Amino acid sequence: MKPYTPVFFAAMALLAGCATSSVSTLPEQLDLNRYHAVNVAPVLFTPEITGAIPEAERASLERDFGEALKEGLAPSFQSDEPSTGVVRIEVTITELNSSSPTLNLLTTALLFVPFDAGGIAFEVNFFDGESPDPFAQSNYRHISTPLELKGSFMRYGHATKVLRDWSEELTKRLAGAEPRRAAKSG
Repeated sequence: MKPYTPVFFAAMALLAGCATSSVSTLPEQLDLNRYHAVNVAPVLFTPEITGAIPEAERASLERDFGEALKEGLAPSFQSDEPSTGVVRIEVTITELNSSSPTLNLLTTALLFVPFDAGGIAFEVNFFDGESPDPFAQSNYRHISTPLELKGSFMRYGHATKVLRDWSEELTKRLAGAEPRRAAKSG
């Protein structure tokens, strides 16, 4: 047996135990049939995160995360203004974990997988147009796995990907597709 074989198998066993699947973050009972578009409000951060991230970086992340949410929406479902027939979503980031692009580049070169996982948790409030009161709320937490390459080589790449995927799921729901069932973690 080659000397690196046990290390390879140990790494794969570790990685297999960390694997989780993406899940739908939209409540199944959420009725979006009366809406034809989505208005994305500016992304917010909880006070704990606001205090932990420098202001310039936070402003950049707010912009990047807002753009990711909009990119995931089909253009025909985007609305610049809240109005009748438009669901307004407010996303508040409640947890944010960065990954190290340098470490991930090194471990990918050596072990063929990125090792440093990023993650995000967020709360979404759904509003009917300009209504001040939300009619639904959804919470979601995602920690990436070493098996997820996309987003591994940017500090908050996984968080951006999760937000984009979430808004793609919202587009499917608006288009009348059945919600995806939550996958079990392994």
